[in-house]
Amino acid sequence: MNPNEAPLLERIRHLLDKEVSAGAARTLNLDWPVTGVDVSYWQSDINWDIMGSAADFVIIRAGYGNDFFDPRLDEYREGALIRQIPFGLYWYIKPGKDYKKQADNFALVWREAGGELPPVVDLEESGGLGKSALDSWCYKFYNRFHLNTGLELDEIMTYTSPGFLNRAMPLTNWLKWTQLFVANWTSADQPAIPNEWSIPGKPWVLWQWSSKGRGADYGASSKYIDLIRRNTPPVPEPPGDDMKFRVTYPPFLNVRTGPGLEYADVGNLYPGAEIGVLNVGGSSAWVQIQGGEFDGKWACIQLGKTRHAEPVE
Repeated sequence: MNPNEAPLLERIRHLLDKEVSAGAARTLNLDWPVTGVDVSYWQSDINWDIMGSAADFVIIRAGYGNDFFDPRLDEYREGALIRQIPFGLYWYIKPGKDYKKQADNFALVWREAGGELPPVVDLEESGGLGKSALDSWCYKFYNRFHLNTGLELDEIMTYTSPGFLNRAMPLTNWLKWTQLFVANWTSADQPAIPNEWSIPGKPWVLWQWSSKGRGADYGASSKYIDLIRRNTPPVPEPPGDDMKFRVTYPPFLNVRTGPGLEYADVGNLYPGAEIGVLNVGGSSAWVQIQGGEFDGKWACIQLGKTRHAEPVE
C-alpha cells in the first residue's frame, strides 16, 4: 500500500461515511456455520461479486514485518467496501525486528479503514527469540499498537496455532485477554486451542479450519484459499426493569459515547462497579448506562462469549 494514494483513501472514507452507508452495510450472519476467508496478494485477481455471495466476511492482509504493505491491500479493501462485505485487517508480525515500525504501520492502515472486525495480529514465528524474549517483544508490539489506536487487548485479535504458541511462548498474564483467531486445520467439530486461552477458559472467536478451500468458489485466482469459521456469540437479552451489572473485567471497561469502538472514550469502569442498564445495542453486548456519572453513555459488557460484567441478582 502506498499511504500517499489520496484518491483511493478518499473513496474509502466516502464508503465508510456513516451517513452514506447507514442501514446499507451487510451485517455478520450469526447462524452457524458463519464462513469467511483470508486473502493476500497470493490470491491475485478476485471477482468480488462471487466473493460477496460466497463469504460472510473477509480478513485482508495489510502487510508483514517492518514495512511491507501488501500490494493488493487497497484493491481488496475497496472491493469489500463496494460489495458491503464485512472485513478486517491482519499484520504478519516478525518478532526480533523493529516492533515500533510494525505496530505503527499496522495502526496506520487500520486507522484509514480497518473494517468491521477487530484488527488481527498474526503470530506464527519466533524470529529466533527464546520464550521470555518473545513474550517481551510481543507485549511491546501490542502496547505500541494500543498507544497508536486506543484499542484495549480485548479489542484486538491474535491469530496463532496451538502447536506454535505452546512451544514458543510461556503462559503470560496478558495475551489471553486478546480475542483468539485459532489456526487448526482439522475436520473435528471444534479446534484445539493454545494453552494460553484454555487456562482462563476463554473461547475462540475465529477458527481457520482449512487451507484447502477452492479459490474459484470465492472468486479468487489462486488454486486454494484459507477457510474460516466464526464462533456464534449469544444474543444479548433485552434489559428488564431495574437490571444492573457488576463489572468483572480487569483492569477496567472503557465507557464510550455510543455503542461501538468508533465512539469517543469518556472514562473507565473498574471491577466491582455496578451500573444500571437503560438500553442495549451495537454488534456486541453494548449497554447504555442508567444513572451515575456516566448516565446515557455506553459500555461493552460481553465480547463473543466472554463476559466483562455479571448481572446483579
